[in-house]
Amino acid sequence: MALVFWGVMVSGNSALRAQGRGFMPVPGPPAGRLAKGHRLPPPYDRLQKLQRLSQPSKPATGLRKILVVLIDFPDYTWDTQADSNFYNPVTDSSLGDLHRPEYFQRMLFSLSSFRDPLSKSSYTGSFRDFYRQNSYGMLDVQGTVFGWFRAAHELRYYCNTDGLPNTADDYGLGGGEHSAATLVREAVALADRAADLSQFDGDGDGVVDALFVVHAGPGAEEVYTQNYSAHYDYLWSHQSQISYRSADGVRVDRYTLQPENGTIGVFCHEFGHVLGLPDLYDTDGSSEGIGEWGLMGSGGWCFAPGDRLGTSPAHFCAWSKWRLGWLHPARLAAAETGVLLEPVEEVPRALMLADPQIWAEGGQPQEFFLLENRQLLGFDRGLTRRQVELHKPQPHGLVIYNINQAVTENNNENRRLVDVEEASPVWVGGDWYENLDHPRDLSRYQFLNQGNRGDNGDPFPGFRQVVDDWTDFSGPRTKDTFSDSTHPGSKWSDGRPSGIVLSGIREEGQRILLDVSFSFPVKVANPAQNSRPPETPKLAVYPNPAREHVTIRLPDKPGTRQWTVTIFNALGRRVWQAKSASGILEWFPDTPGSGIYWAVANSGQRRYTCKFVVLGRGKAAR
Repeated sequence: MALVFWGVMVSGNSALRAQGRGFMPVPGPPAGRLAKGHRLPPPYDRLQKLQRLSQPSKPATGLRKILVVLIDFPDYTWDTQADSNFYNPVTDSSLGDLHRPEYFQRMLFSLSSFRDPLSKSSYTGSFRDFYRQNSYGMLDVQGTVFGWFRAAHELRYYCNTDGLPNTADDYGLGGGEHSAATLVREAVALADRAADLSQFDGDGDGVVDALFVVHAGPGAEEVYTQNYSAHYDYLWSHQSQISYRSADGVRVDRYTLQPENGTIGVFCHEFGHVLGLPDLYDTDGSSEGIGEWGLMGSGGWCFAPGDRLGTSPAHFCAWSKWRLGWLHPARLAAAETGVLLEPVEEVPRALMLADPQIWAEGGQPQEFFLLENRQLLGFDRGLTRRQVELHKPQPHGLVIYNINQAVTENNNENRRLVDVEEASPVWVGGDWYENLDHPRDLSRYQFLNQGNRGDNGDPFPGFRQVVDDWTDFSGPRTKDTFSDSTHPGSKWSDGRPSGIVLSGIREEGQRILLDVSFSFPVKVANPAQNSRPPETPKLAVYPNPAREHVTIRLPDKPGTRQWTVTIFNALGRRVWQAKSASGILEWFPDTPGSGIYWAVANSGQRRYTCKFVVLGRGKAAR
């Protein structure tokens, strides 16, 4: 059986494609299992050598100009019908200018008007539309398409010249003459003769902002799924660098290479790398990373019902938007009820939760939680493939990410840079099972059964007692709490409790409301009652732990300035407040006084916080 899928003929027995760093993750076939005996030999080492990512050094705002070059081969033209590994519908007159330069110009750079000709929707959106929407209008991408040009050599010259599998020139990833880099340099030289390349230096730094090279035919990663033995003979899509100086004096540096049948999801994902973002899918294939909850995961393959794969790529996750300067999360360091989150597709708002003490001391946390409200709006109308393909309810709600910036990649499911906290894990074999922590491996699971890239149970509020992932999640969404004692929970990645408690998570229309509190874990010592802390310019509370009274030493010398000191309990409720310029305050806890407390001192723009413990019952206030 063969299925027309993403413009490619895909066998019902197709294998999963390999995954490589800095590349589009596997789209995967809509059904089937791995053929027996297939191995998965992704060229990780070569992909990693090609990939040169740097973190965003400045906000991705303003105008970026993109040079797009289309190139085919003497033996393989863009409109070929002679390749049994490639379904090319360009001869169908009902599809208009499919794969012609005018088509790519509209698909990439039109404004609010592009419709994919192989989709049912009357409007699907362009590459430019995607970036304008995700950046909340802060980034605009414009460009011009040149070609089709004809390469100097046949396709085999640039990939697998020796005709042997598992050698250095497979996929065009070699470093010598017979490589994709040679093809890219040829494409740029041809465009250099046809245009002034300095017009593509939008920020004036002497470098073309971005180069997209589109080659005739499919990518090696696509052929992998249907004719394993032939995939060595095709170019593998990737992002890398060359060194080229144009006749107009500008340099061409970063490029992306993609096949002619790529939808905007491919271009959007690869341009995310050009902006400096890493892959957020699991690059060693042992799990699914963040799945389809972000473009830099597998979100580039999302599509609205009835449309073509990759025509409605998922939004960037909150972490990616933050890194690109499009979103500035609100920091919550104290308890608050009724916290409101509007849909992130329309409002650049997210929440950041970390250890408040780090912020109070002027530091930046390495590990924290990011919260965003995802709804089926704009390009997120395709969330997620599992739900769309199985005609099930599409997901929406509060998505919680654990961010660990001590990690640089997402290839370890036990310690990721960005990890989705799935609200509705499956209870299997006496343990909790989070789908994204396992590979969507067709040799081990039925497709989308106990392995997927995002489903209706991931956002909060979630479902309780989910025991069978093949049966779509249903019933009331009553799982509305996220804390150290829930699964998933708010413990840090090393197992330490964070004290962060999210409760009452609820949807009201397309808005999310939740309550935030802290139950801070404190390691209690037993110092002498008259022990004093070392001298410090910051707020100090002693003794700690205390019993009958608490002495609060203010940050300044007596008489320097007036401070307002407020004490909060572990639930974030104010229990005492006083003002003083004397340098010292005393508090006598009300009965019963046992618990964890925070003292917060404010004076103008200065603010200090100190955590302390009260043991025993305390005395009445004096």
